[in-house]
Amino acid sequence: MKEDSPASADEMAGYSEETRGAITEPRRDGEGWIFTYGTKLSGVYEIRRLLGQGGMGQVFDAYDVELKRAVAVKVAWPDAPEGALLKEAQALAALTHTSLVRVYSYLEHEGIPFIVMERVQGVSLVDAIIDRAEAGESFNLAEVYSISLAVAGALKSVHQAGIAHRDVKPGNVMLCEEERFVLMDFGLFLPEFAMESQSLISGSPPYMAPESLANLTVAGQGKLVDIYGLGVMMYELLTGRLPREGVRIGSLKEAIAPVLPPSQFREGVPSPLEDLILSMLQTEPDARPASIEEVIRRLEAAKEGVSLKGSRPKRILVVDDNKEVANVLAYWVSRELGGRCEKFFAVNGEEAIEQIRAVRPDVMLLDMEMPIMNGLEVVMYMRGEKLGEDCHVIAVSAGAQDKDVSALKALGVVNVVMKDEHLRANLRASLEGLRDSDKSDSAAS
Repeated sequence: MKEDSPASADEMAGYSEETRGAITEPRRDGEGWIFTYGTKLSGVYEIRRLLGQGGMGQVFDAYDVELKRAVAVKVAWPDAPEGALLKEAQALAALTHTSLVRVYSYLEHEGIPFIVMERVQGVSLVDAIIDRAEAGESFNLAEVYSISLAVAGALKSVHQAGIAHRDVKPGNVMLCEEERFVLMDFGLFLPEFAMESQSLISGSPPYMAPESLANLTVAGQGKLVDIYGLGVMMYELLTGRLPREGVRIGSLKEAIAPVLPPSQFREGVPSPLEDLILSMLQTEPDARPASIEEVIRRLEAAKEGVSLKGSRPKRILVVDDNKEVANVLAYWVSRELGGRCEKFFAVNGEEAIEQIRAVRPDVMLLDMEMPIMNGLEVVMYMRGEKLGEDCHVIAVSAGAQDKDVSALKALGVVNVVMKDEHLRANLRASLEGLRDSDKSDSAAS
């Protein structure tokens, strides 16, 4: 965030008039600061200056008088959601990546909680974009790849922890020394399971996916919101402009407008990179790359001049409440399929449905004997909701009866394999058709 920069009106939704006034009318003399100049928080962290502020709170430059180092201190506005700052600190503390800010501690000063973080020295990417535009320059392709891969790598760590950032934008990326790029500000993060429970629309409209603007994000699809935001940022790095202008909260017209290819505004944009960005900017979540890992692979391929258009890894979903068995099954299937595979797991029927919606697996191994919602019920739900219609479903059972096998095959399950000494051989046979179709596709191309 640019020092002392005011937040936009859209970022102020949900905050009191007093708080909005403090955000939109920043002062350099300390007025309106939550912590005043010279205050020693917990007797250790001396407040030096305000670095920035926004809808969630303020960030200060401070000095650790004991360890003799610069730190950053983040504090939430008094009327911010209760516990939000602690959740942000816990989320960041659980993550480890060179492109993520490090958290040192979570403390209180006179009843006011604050986070002590690594003081990231650098320039905000949004300032760098403005500076380049004013100078009539643009980011070269090497810079676009480096920045995009760094942010994508940070998001990979975030998504693997089961959370979504939800505010990926140039203002939350710092360009630091030694070509380090850091994704900042986790004030809007949410666990994937809580995506449908948010009561307020939060974020920066130009970088928000249409489903976020409409407050229709569902559990398991937070990562697709981040992929969209990264796509907007990559488009802006290439062209110096936003893919969709005039996007605002309360209106979806601009948010679903067609996107012109970056090559219309800049010569020499590699086709694989352009294809990737346009796929990330799809208005329908399911039309975007299914994971940040896929984005990274396609970015790296584009950087090397290799086109992966129309090619993606096979997505394998294993549903089994025994994690050891699930890992073995996933390993066997990936070996049988060969090539690039992504593995996903669910431990019960409810999780399986969420994963099917979010991941759109190519192959699913579904345990029949699960509590609450068994495998047969999962398949019946899938067919009723028209989920995973192209998914190669293999049922795995320790003791399926003939009537169960007949019912499953009537519902389109490819095969029912037993958990016995013939399990791997039966899996191999069940995957034969999938491998054959891959070979014929390759021959045709």
